[in-house]
Amino acid sequence: MPRLFAVSIFALLIFSDALSQQREIDSLKKVLSLLHDTARIDCITEIIANYSYVNNLDSMEYYLNLSYRESKQINYIHGIAVALFQKAAFLNRISNFPAIEQLAKESLQWYSHTNNKKYIEVAYFELGFNSISRWP
Repeated sequence: MPRLFAVSIFALLIFSDALSQQREIDSLKKVLSLLHDTARIDCITEIIANYSYVNNLDSMEYYLNLSYRESKQINYIHGIAVALFQKAAFLNRISNFPAIEQLAKESLQWYSHTNNKKYIEVAYFELGFNSISRWP
């Protein structure tokens, strides 16, 4: 009986965390329509991160493409760098190792052109994790 109780509590915590993530996504989406330029792209970045927590790959891919396209459109270097490592993280879920490496390296190249290094550690993580994943 205690084991069933522990499993029930764990399932409840997981379910409530998923609901919390969905509420966060809904809030960000409402704000998104009011934002412009870099603020809009930064909001899209947060939406992508939240979709990765709930493992919604279709929505994640949609916002990844939107983030990259809008960043390129306004030449937002930090946004491009973030979109590229987020795409690498997305591809990590399907083990496309050559593409992950290429995207992580490209992300780091974009980071070298901006003083905004926010999230750069994730680009390095994707590159390093990709290298480890390919070990025999």
